[in-house]
Amino acid sequence: PLDFNGTITAETGTLRFNHDGHAGTIKIGTAGVLDLDVSRVTASTVDLGTGSTLALRIARNATNDEGNITGSNIGVLQANTVNVAGPSTLKITVDYGVVTAERNGIQVYRRNGQ
Repeated sequence: PLDFNGTITAETGTLRFNHDGHAGTIKIGTAGVLDLDVSRVTASTVDLGTGSTLALRIARNATNDEGNITGSNIGVLQANTVNVAGPSTLKITVDYGVVTAERNGIQVYRRNGQ
């Protein structure tokens, strides 16, 4: 896993994590992409530029037969501070066959509970 206390910057293009990791600060420039896939990434600060994308994936085997998340195979970003400079995109890819406890599929909640 990546363990880096400095700053990782991607002004353009894609910064993709293929393994779990930690970084001090992650900076994604205008129209850049932070792609977590199914990695668990922690950072002190994440800065997303205008038009950037945060992408993550929920893999088919991320849930058990009851629809509960098993703790792995799901992209997770944990940061003390996330700054978004302007309109940005959250892209969540859900693999075919993910089992959910919700009758009509997956529910997404924002931080404030809505």
